[in-house]
Amino acid sequence: MDSPHRPSSAENVSPDEEKEKPWKYIGYKVFSRWVASDPSFFVIRRFGTLNARVALSLQNEIVQLEERLDHLDKFYSDRGTDDIHNGTFQPFSNVKDDRLELVRRTLPEKLATYNSFLNGYSQLVSRGPCKADDISLVRRWLRIIRPTAIDIKEAEYIDHDDDLISIHPKMKSPGRNFLERVAFGGGRFNRNGIPWLRYWFSREAPKNIVSLRNEDTVWPNDQRMEKVSSVVISIVGLAMLIGPLWILNAVKPILYRLAVISSFIVIFFVVLAVTRSRLYEALAATAAYSAVLVVFLQFNS
Repeated sequence: MDSPHRPSSAENVSPDEEKEKPWKYIGYKVFSRWVASDPSFFVIRRFGTLNARVALSLQNEIVQLEERLDHLDKFYSDRGTDDIHNGTFQPFSNVKDDRLELVRRTLPEKLATYNSFLNGYSQLVSRGPCKADDISLVRRWLRIIRPTAIDIKEAEYIDHDDDLISIHPKMKSPGRNFLERVAFGGGRFNRNGIPWLRYWFSREAPKNIVSLRNEDTVWPNDQRMEKVSSVVISIVGLAMLIGPLWILNAVKPILYRLAVISSFIVIFFVVLAVTRSRLYEALAATAAYSAVLVVFLQFNS
């Protein structure tokens, strides 16, 4: 029985042989499965420069057709030209109007291609730039874990940081990102993360994914991390609402009370900023929270 940590296409291949010839036994088959196993790994180029050049080329073709149509309009409106009805699209039997060919066939085809191209590229650009952490994950697989599994030249796409996008980017709150850095590492003072949190916040690799044990690939448990993040933020939020009531009741000097209120207002705003709240929403909520604390201060006085 094949090990789940071995490529299905390499039934009789030992781990040493895989390390010696990863381009033969790993290759794009395994890399493609790994990339598709998590949205964070699916990083590709959008070819911004090439798309801009193609768009400009298509635009130029349409501009030339537009100028040609304007020239024909002026020609058929000239006094020296035979009378022709310029207010109809119906052809005349005795006059060949080249404008009909432009308007009915040539221009629609060019405009359809142009519009379709721009719509497709605008959807691509709307995904936004790729996160540095996601790029690092893929670059690590290509350069450290399996440095020769993919042709070196073909793996250079991962070095175009400004041109990379995520096909299906994960929407993560700052709180979720903070939990990931604590659990999985990545910071200057926490490179390897916390082992037990790393294990608890991880999920098993998909069944069709080959993940050699020394690859050290981590698949985050998104549902668990979101739940924990929500619980932590909820607890902090409740503490922000209840805590000031007890503290203000115990503190008597007005300067100390103002210091307590100011501190809780700042902390409250930071907590909102950690969530997915927009800036103006965070400011509005903080203003309401401040008003409640001030009212309680006056009532307690």
